[in-house]
Amino acid sequence: MKVYFKTFANCLIVKGASRSLICDLQRQASDFIPNDMVEVLEMLNSKKTIEQIIQIFGEENKEIIQEYLDYVDEKEYGFYC
Repeated sequence: MKVYFKTFANCLIVKGASRSLICDLQRQASDFIPNDMVEVLEMLNSKKTIEQIIQIFGEENKEIIQEYLDYVDEKEYGFYC
């Protein structure tokens, strides 16, 4: 089964030099995230499956990617679909 992850339309990602920010405009909340996470989220938002992302970044990074996605899901910046 193909599993996707999308960030909500009201959540913007701003990439910085050393770290990035994910901003929820509707709830007026924001959190710092690693720049690597931005790359993963941008790929997922461009219609890649989670499995495709894991293949791109390697099986050794699967746990870290899943932690990123669980964090974004927990903070309600995105959702699994």
